[in-house]
Amino acid sequence: MSSVCQNSTAETISINLPPVNLWAPYQFLFDSTDISALDIYAIRSTNNFDNPFERYLALTYEQEGTFGVVTRDIVRGGEKGIDDKGRISVEFVSHAGLPTERRAFAYAPQKGLYVPTKDGLFWPGTTIPFETLEFREVSEARKRLEHYGHNPEMVSGFWRAEDYRTPDEKGNLHKFVVVRYRPAPSGFGRFDISAARKVLHEGNFCVGCFPRSLDGATRYYHQEERIREYHERVQKIMDGAKNLHPFSF
Repeated sequence: MSSVCQNSTAETISINLPPVNLWAPYQFLFDSTDISALDIYAIRSTNNFDNPFERYLALTYEQEGTFGVVTRDIVRGGEKGIDDKGRISVEFVSHAGLPTERRAFAYAPQKGLYVPTKDGLFWPGTTIPFETLEFREVSEARKRLEHYGHNPEMVSGFWRAEDYRTPDEKGNLHKFVVVRYRPAPSGFGRFDISAARKVLHEGNFCVGCFPRSLDGATRYYHQEERIREYHERVQKIMDGAKNLHPFSF
């Protein structure tokens, strides 16, 4: 199954369903997809989020709960520091490492509910919002979305890293972009965006990736092995807890 649309530059976008490789490490997921968060937003926002793809995701959430996908986008530190609004200068690279790679500049705001402004919702060529409100300001976020003609049910959160300059233990300076579907009250929206996911993240049960759309060269992770590793880790935690006082947690 796939969903197809055209973006603002009349390029055809196709996303194959369902998401695959749940449990896989984030680097594996990044390497296994060619789908940008921009592609996902272009399809999902068609007809103001009233379309078959969005209904498919809603049904998936009803049946499986919260889920997310690692995209083919990365974010790294920009050259302009922090502006007078506390936003961090970043470079957003969509379709990173592919022939369709594109780079764009943005100022990433504080984490919160992202809302449209007179300039738009996202910095051009990115899924970095211009502005965020505090997570508790749901009513105001809905009003802002309605005012600019957006579906108010799409109130969602944005997350950034506080430091894009310090490398991790393997020298990586960039972060992955992850899109999550986790409506309130369990989470922060139907199009929750994190531009802060660590490259070395081991992965978890509810995050996968969309299969590659261009060349069919999707890699598939051996989920059974990952599940076994997970249960082994849980068992070690339980074994270690046997001798603890019940009120020590």
